[in-house]
Amino acid sequence: STLPAEHYEKVDALLALKQQDSLTAEEQQTLEHLLQEYQALILRRGQAAVLLQRRGYDMSNPAVLNPVP
Repeated sequence: STLPAEHYEKVDALLALKQQDSLTAEEQQTLEHLLQEYQALILRRGQAAVLLQRRGYDMSNPAVLNPVP
């Protein structure tokens, strides 16, 4: 599972704005929400990797996880 490109673009834009100036309350809330979604995705990926490793997959080569066309 991945997040849409727009998600990353919005995070980048908000972080850049935050460095230049302060964010509005709405922008700060949006940034926090997007970062929480990202953190949840990273956690799910990590949990999936652990599960696959326990099932005998060699996780030293993440290319084995790429879908086969």
